Amino acid sequence: MIAAHLLAQDAGGEMLAELAGLSERDSPWLIDQILLGALGEAGVPSLTDEEAGEFIGRVIGQLADAVPGADEYAVVRALARLAPDLDYPAGVIAEANEAAEWLDCECHIGSAERAEAAALEHRLRSQTALDIDSALLTVLADSCF
Repeated sequence: MIAAHLLAQDAGGEMLAELAGLSERDSPWLIDQILLGALGEAGVPSLTDEEAGEFIGRVIGQLADAVPGADEYAVVRALARLAPDLDYPAGVIAEANEAAEWLDCECHIGSAERAEAAALEHRLRSQTALDIDSALLTVLADSCF
C-alpha cells in the first residue's frame, strides 16, 4: 500500500513499482529483496537495526497521535508486535517488547515497569513530527492500528 501511494505521488522507479504489485501472500524473503532494491533506487541511506527502529518508532508515534482514540500505549504495543518478526532486535523495539509485557497485567498498575512503558510511549509520541503526506499517514495508520 505504501509503495502504491508513493508511486501515485510520482516517487520511485522500477523496483518500487514491482513492490507495489506484490501481495501479502508473496514470500517475505522476496518482499525484503525488492524493498531493499527500492530503497536503494530512491537513495535512502542504509540504517542499522537500531536506527531503523528509532525511525519506525518516530513514525508510529506520529501515527498514534493522528488516530482518534488510540490506546494510551499504542506505540509500545505496535513496536512490540514487530519484535518476533525482526528476530528481537536491540534498541527501541527491544525496549517496547519488554515494556509491553507489563501493560495488560492489573497487578502492574502504578509499578515502575508501567511507568517506564509510559515514559517510552511519551518519548516516541513527543518527537518532532515528520513531513508525511496526510493520505500516506492514513494508509500507515490503517496498517498499524
